[in-house]
This record gives sequence, structure tokens and C-alpha cells, in this order.
Amino acid sequence: MSKVAGGCFCGAVRYEASGECSNTMVCHCRSCRRVAAAPVVHSFCTACGTPLSYRHDKLRDSIDITTSSLDEPERFPPTHHSWLSHDL
Repeated sequence: MSKVAGGCFCGAVRYEASGECSNTMVCHCRSCRRVAAAPVVHSFCTACGTPLSYRHDKLRDSIDITTSSLDEPERFPPTHHSWLSHDL
């Protein structure tokens, strides 16, 4: 199992996660874009607004972590883009 750590810009949120990484991608879906008011991304730190994670209601056993919030983002380069049909 791989262990990762990360957090938000201001330091109010720190997290650790373990398990196997099942996917590394850049998501272009409508829900990610609308939640972030940006081309891609997910949930946020309430203090500084750093995007941190996303959990889909239908996929409760998994959570997406934003690569840029990791302490070592270079360990998880994206392998593909998803939901390009939703791209602007």
C-alpha cells in the first residue's frame, strides 16, 4: 500500500491517505467544473479555498484527491484526461 500526505495552502487542513492509486487523470466533467468554478477540480479548505478532494455520491468507496494538494505531486503524474466531451 502506498501512503501519501498533503494539505491546503494555509495549513489549516492536513491529510494522509493509504491504499492503491487506481487512476491519475485530469477531469473535465461538468460537476468538477461547476463545483470549482474552474475548468477542473473538487472540494475545498474552508479557510483558504485550496481544492482538496472529490467524492461522487454513487462511488462512496473511493475518493479523488487533487494532485496539487499532495506533498509529493510528482509521484502521481496524470495518465489521461477524462470527460473531454464535457470540455468547453
